Amino acid sequence: MRKELLRISHVSLERDGEQLLDNLEFQMFAGEIFGLVARNRKGQKEMVDLICRNDPISLGSVWYDGNVVNSYAYSSGESNKVALIEQKSHLVQGLSVVDNLFILREGFRKYFINEQVIFSQAVRFFEEKGLKVDLEKRVENLTELERCFVELGKALLSGCHLIIVDNPANYLSQYQLFEFQQMFKKIDKVKGVKWTISMSSLIGPSVPDSMIPKDVRKMMQSKDYELAFVSTKYESATDPVNTQIKKIDKIVKSYDKSGMVIGEAPLMKDLQDVTDVDLVNVNIISIAAIFVIILIIFKSISLPVILVAVIEFAIMINMAIPYYQGVSLPFVASIVIGAIQLGATVDYAILMTTRYQKERSLGKDKMEAISIAHKTSMPSIISSGLSFFAATFGVACYSQVEMIGSICTLLARGAIISMVVVLLVLPAMFMIFDKLICKTSIGFLGKKAKAQTSEAK
Repeated sequence: MRKELLRISHVSLERDGEQLLDNLEFQMFAGEIFGLVARNRKGQKEMVDLICRNDPISLGSVWYDGNVVNSYAYSSGESNKVALIEQKSHLVQGLSVVDNLFILREGFRKYFINEQVIFSQAVRFFEEKGLKVDLEKRVENLTELERCFVELGKALLSGCHLIIVDNPANYLSQYQLFEFQQMFKKIDKVKGVKWTISMSSLIGPSVPDSMIPKDVRKMMQSKDYELAFVSTKYESATDPVNTQIKKIDKIVKSYDKSGMVIGEAPLMKDLQDVTDVDLVNVNIISIAAIFVIILIIFKSISLPVILVAVIEFAIMINMAIPYYQGVSLPFVASIVIGAIQLGATVDYAILMTTRYQKERSLGKDKMEAISIAHKTSMPSIISSGLSFFAATFGVACYSQVEMIGSICTLLARGAIISMVVVLLVLPAMFMIFDKLICKTSIGFLGKKAKAQTSEAK
C-alpha cells in the first residue's frame, strides 16, 4: 500500500478580495514524482507557500505525512518538513559546499568525528545518491545544476520527505534538466542505511558559525572534531554492516589518515580485524619460539619441524571440529588455542623425543628405540593429557560465561587430541624420518651408536 505524503483537500485562498486558490485538490504519495503545469503564475507562489508553511486559508484542509497540519479553522503558521529548490539559491555564499551541508545544530552530543571524516561522508553520500558535485568548490563557483544537486542533497540529509522544484526550466538547460530528473530516480536507494544525521540536519543552512553559542559549540565541536551520525539497519558484527563500514572507512582514510569511524559496529569490526592479524602474529611467534627451543636442546634442524608439525596438526583437527559442527566460536578462541595448546602439549612430544634420542645414542636401531620411547613415555603423556583435560573440561561444564566455556571446551578437546596424535602419529614420523633426523642432528647417535654403524658397514 502506498504511503500518502501530502493531501490538499478543497483548499481555497482569498487575499485582498482576490481569489488565488479555488477548490484546489490533489494528493502526493511517497516515492512519487508529481508535476504541476499552471496556465499562468497566479496563485502559484501561494500554492508553494501552502505546502511549505501552514499559513491561514479560507477553506479546506492540508494533510502532511498522515496528519492534518492546516485547515480553515486553525493554522499554526509552522513550517512543514519540505524543501524548496528554486531559481534563488538557498545556500550561504562565501562558504564551501560541505560548510553548507554540515553547519552546527543543537542536538546530539555523544560521538565526535574528525572534520575531514564529515567531508568524506558527504562524498560517500553524494556518490550513493548519484549527485555529481565537486564538494571542494565554494558555493559561488557552482553551476546551476550543481547548486540544485547540493540543495537536493541537503534536503535529504535534513530528512525532508517532500522536495519541491519550482520552475526548473527557468534556470536549467535541457540537458541539466534531464540530469536533474534522473537524480530523483536514484534517491533513497542506499542499501542498509536508514538515515544520516550531521550538523546540517540539526541547525540549518542559514546559520553562520558566529551565531552559534560557545557553550553549544563546546558540546558539539572541538578544535579537531565535529559530530556526525550514520544509522544502519544491519546488526553489529555481521557481513553486511562490515561491508558498509569498509566503504566508509576507505573514504575516511583517503582524506585523513587519522580519521576515525566509531561506534559499536566499527568497534566490533576493528576487534575482528585486529584478531585476524594477531592470530597470524601469535602463531608465527609461538612456532618460532618453540622451534628455537627445540633446535637448541636437540641441536637438530629436522626435529623442530617434525614436532611443531605434529602439534599444529593436532591444533588443526581441534579447530576443524567446531566448523563441521556449525558451532560459532569467540573471535579470540583461535589465538588462545594456537598459543596454549601448542605450548602446553609440545612437552608430550619432547618427552618422547628425548627418550627416542637416548635409545638411539645407546646403539638401538630405530624400531627398538621408537618402541622403547613409546612404551616408557606413554604413561606420563596419558596422565598429563588427562589432567589437562580434567582441569579445563570442568570449567567448560560449569562456566556461565560463553567465551570462557567455549575456550575451555577447545582446550579440553585439544588436550585429548594432542595426546592421541603424539602417541600415534609422532612414532610414525620417527620411523619415516629417522635417517634424516640422524643426519641433521649434532651428536644424536652418540659415539657408541656411530661405532656400531661403522662396524656394520
